[in-house]
Amino acid sequence: MPSTSVAKTTGVQSPPEDGPAPEAEPAPLWQDRFRMVLDSAFREDSVNLEHVAQRLAMSPRTLQRRLGELGTTWREEVEAVRQEHTMELLRATDLPLRSVAAQVGYSDMRALRRAVRRSEGRAPRDIRNEAGLAPTPMGADAGT
Repeated sequence: MPSTSVAKTTGVQSPPEDGPAPEAEPAPLWQDRFRMVLDSAFREDSVNLEHVAQRLAMSPRTLQRRLGELGTTWREEVEAVRQEHTMELLRATDLPLRSVAAQVGYSDMRALRRAVRRSEGRAPRDIRNEAGLAPTPMGADAGT
C-alpha cells in the first residue's frame, strides 16, 4: 500500500519535447538557491526554518522534505553554513572569539571552540595562527 504523504506529486510536469530547446542560462538548482538564501539569512541574522522556506516560496515542511530527498536535514545544512562562516571569520578577521561566536550563533566561546575542534581537529587559535592573524606568543620558536 503506497504512502500518500511521501508519494504525492508536486503537479509539476515537464513540457513535451518538440525539438531542441532555445539556448538559455541554466537555472540554478533549487539546492543552490537554498544555500544562497541560507547564507543570506546568516548574514542578516535571521536563520530560522520558516524565514528561509518563505524566501524560497515553499512551506517549512516542503523544505524539510526536499532536504531529506537530498539526504540531508535543516540542522545539518545550518551547521555546515555556520562552520563556513566561522572559518571565514577566523581566517579573515581578528575579531575576538566572543564576537565570532555571537555572529555565527554559538552560545559562547566554549561552544565555538568545541565546534571548531570537532570539524577541523584543532583550536581556533591554531587556525588564526595559520592565517597569520594571531600574534605568536613571546619566546615561541619561529624557526621550526
